Amino acid sequence: MTVFSVLFLLLGFLAAYVHYSGFEHRYSFLRKSSLFQGYVIESRKNSFTLKNYNANYKIIASSYKALNVKPGDYVVFKGEVGEKPLYKKNRMNSSGIDAYVTIKNYDIEKINKYDVRMIPIKIREKINSALIGIDKSGGGFISGLITGYTEDLEDNDKDNFDNLGISHILAISGFNLGIVYYFSTKLLKDFSARLRHVLVILLCFIYTLIGGFQPSIFRAFVMICIANAGKILNRPYDILHGITLSAFVMLIFNSYFIYNPGFILSFLATSGIILLKDDIRDSIPEKIQFIGDELSVALSAFISTFPMVIWYRGFVSVISIGVNILLNPLVAFITVLGFVASFIYILTGINLVLYPVVFSGVLFLRLIKYMMHLNFQWFIEQPKPVFIVVYYALILMVFGYFNIKRHRRVNYYLKAFLAVLCIILLFYHGKLLKIHILNVGQGDSIFIETPERKCILIDTGPEFKDYSALKEHVLPYVKRKGYSKIDLLLITHFHRDHAGGLDYLLKNYRVDSLAAYKKPEKSIREFIELSKGNSIKVGSVLINVLYPPKNMTFEDDKNETCLVMELLYKDFSMLLTADAEVKILEGITGDYDVFKVSHHGSADAFSKKLIDNLKMDTAVISVGKNSFGHPSKDVVDELKKNNIEVFRTDQSGDISIVTEGKGYKVLFE
Repeated sequence: MTVFSVLFLLLGFLAAYVHYSGFEHRYSFLRKSSLFQGYVIESRKNSFTLKNYNANYKIIASSYKALNVKPGDYVVFKGEVGEKPLYKKNRMNSSGIDAYVTIKNYDIEKINKYDVRMIPIKIREKINSALIGIDKSGGGFISGLITGYTEDLEDNDKDNFDNLGISHILAISGFNLGIVYYFSTKLLKDFSARLRHVLVILLCFIYTLIGGFQPSIFRAFVMICIANAGKILNRPYDILHGITLSAFVMLIFNSYFIYNPGFILSFLATSGIILLKDDIRDSIPEKIQFIGDELSVALSAFISTFPMVIWYRGFVSVISIGVNILLNPLVAFITVLGFVASFIYILTGINLVLYPVVFSGVLFLRLIKYMMHLNFQWFIEQPKPVFIVVYYALILMVFGYFNIKRHRRVNYYLKAFLAVLCIILLFYHGKLLKIHILNVGQGDSIFIETPERKCILIDTGPEFKDYSALKEHVLPYVKRKGYSKIDLLLITHFHRDHAGGLDYLLKNYRVDSLAAYKKPEKSIREFIELSKGNSIKVGSVLINVLYPPKNMTFEDDKNETCLVMELLYKDFSMLLTADAEVKILEGITGDYDVFKVSHHGSADAFSKKLIDNLKMDTAVISVGKNSFGHPSKDVVDELKKNNIEVFRTDQSGDISIVTEGKGYKVLFE
């Protein structure tokens, strides 16, 4: 056993090293390249995922204009590889992405080239196009359900699934593959046993391939292969050993799966069902035994994933267990219907067979909207890692998988201690001020948590044609930190890189108070108007407005209209400059711990006089990919020359300043 364990660990380390070296080698190769080519395997409005099988690289190529490419196309284009920041590496590697490439001159050449590996990709594209062509809403849902492609599903529908805790339905997963497996087994029941097992594996492989080998469906496919291989070889199959072996196989395939939320949640949910379901089933009251199986599965999955769900999302839906029990039979029916209809459509080309399944998708979405009226969410602060460890230790003890032998009383007290410790770790909040400079790309958004658990949002980030920082990053971040509302929203000025998605926020999220220098002409809410000399206090955090003066008139909406503020908490201070121009900042003096560099590090918003007037220890630049040369090298060099630490969101991701009121830490996410 010891020898096996050592070999197991050595193989794991070797696989991790091979994968790390492979990603680094391919990235170095791509950095030296200017010409890229390969097959499009996924497409979006302004970007696509490309796979080159000869050079064995996978990239995401993007453009500022809409791109006329579709999955299965072989394309050639010139491009430039962007930097691979440290905070992105693990996430990119877990998805097999080697680099992000910006397309030059929007010039993409299509070449008529055939590869058998593109057949499943083209099948998926054909199914998706046909479904969306019938009805974008219903078709988008069915497409997500049976192929995992959700780009055409409306944002509000995606939000509904997420808020109800059923977003796993849209991620093609083990549940979907399990339905296909069960259906295939029944369909092929008249075949000989060995042939049936082989054909079932083949059908599941095709479905997994169409789903893009996402971790959750890949896990289920590996388990199905192991189970059926055991049957073919007349070997006994233990499901717990099966899931352990499947995890090992997947990590050998790509060690970076360990950073993928789908991988983690899929294995936790499946392991929970295996380990906890029977005990929960036995404890269900006799009156509701008719739903015992469904309830025990839903509860075991909920219990086993609870810490990681609040880690990734910051909330749980109180009714999610009931919703899952109600919807699972419907999802199973629609999945089978969609799979059969899609199969017939591919064989015949008659899209009429897809109408019933799309109609069922429309009805399903209406049911989800109705359920949203009954929904109640429990928001919890993102837990500490120690809570996760203590929680799972408690679960293992409660269900009898870990106990001290012959010490019944000790076990009882230990369970009680762990339970109390869980509650303390989950609900105790230290008196800390947390300032998060969010990585929203070329724009600004700062989220502030006060020591009293009040929250302030300064700006909402940029919004462009196919990207909204508010929807994709800011709001999910606020929720993940456990906030069901925003106590104060401050808009420094109404440029689209600072106030993108504002209307969406006000319509879809609770915001108690809003403030700006001048309220916008067309606003669905009233704004408090702020100017120099005004102050706002939220909990124990004080925000003083330093600029602009009251009733100042401007010819147009330039950056000189933006609010400049200082944030004070005990002995800690931070200067918030938005996009203020240099002549404004040169008039400010003071001693600040942290300085938010104005206008994304633009040279026009910086000078040596500014540094002479302001004493600072740390500078933070909110910046993303841009064509303006932000941040200026001269600005960064001048800051460092004056012994000021410089942090950039495009390199470090989300940057958090954490303080008790004296001294502070800079953390990254």
